[in-house]
Amino acid sequence: MDAFSASLMADKREIVFAPTVYKFQTFAQMAEEFKLGERDVVLTNEFIYTPFMKDLNLIPEGYKLMVVGSVQEPLPTQPMTLPSLSNSTLS
Repeated sequence: MDAFSASLMADKREIVFAPTVYKFQTFAQMAEEFKLGERDVVLTNEFIYTPFMKDLNLIPEGYKLMVVGSVQEPLPTQPMTLPSLSNSTLS
């Protein structure tokens, strides 16, 4: 066994992640319980956001919302490519 592996075996400390699962009947109940505010981040998609979150007005005035993966948009039929960048494009 190499020295690095031996040192890992000798070090008996460990990190344990133990998440807690919460259940709510509505998103509004969860937002109220956790007191969601302007410094919080909620990751979602349009499929979930529109019916369950939009009417709650959780997004403060002046903030922008980026929705990724709209269910209204058709899937592209052609491969998508990014334009090539050069140093002159970036400056």
